[in-house]
Amino acid sequence: MKAISVILTFIFILTAGYCTYLFFTSQVDIVEVSVSSVEASSQEELFSTIQDQFRLNAIVGTPFTDTLGDSSSDYKFCTYRVHLANTCFLPASTIEITVSPMQGDVLQLPDSTQHLLPSQSQGIMECSILTDIHMHTVRDLKITYYMWGIPFTLHTRTPQA
Repeated sequence: MKAISVILTFIFILTAGYCTYLFFTSQVDIVEVSVSSVEASSQEELFSTIQDQFRLNAIVGTPFTDTLGDSSSDYKFCTYRVHLANTCFLPASTIEITVSPMQGDVLQLPDSTQHLLPSQSQGIMECSILTDIHMHTVRDLKITYYMWGIPFTLHTRTPQA
């Protein structure tokens, strides 16, 4: 009976140690961040849809302002691509990128996809904003993901396009 209790104690300590190891190595790393921009006038259909949403006060996405001008030539779309690496043995779920807005930013476009980064893998996440044509593309990004139901947050700054 004593031998069984020693074996069970040993198994418990190994299991607790492994779970602790998984918890403290649960991380996603940012490999690379890139940005590209395109004038809103080249995406006229999308800009029209966003204008209609502002007129109807039924905005889909994260608005940074209450108004949107009439001319698409005054705006541009910036797309931020974040290359992530999950080096843990657990999947990272519900990954979301949030842009910290600057003066002149209008809207972060919605992303209805549930993002998952499997264990020991890499992936690319994207998010897009509508901003003033004269604004630079440098922004602070907050990347939130969950492992074991616990939220983790990464912060990064984007390069100039």
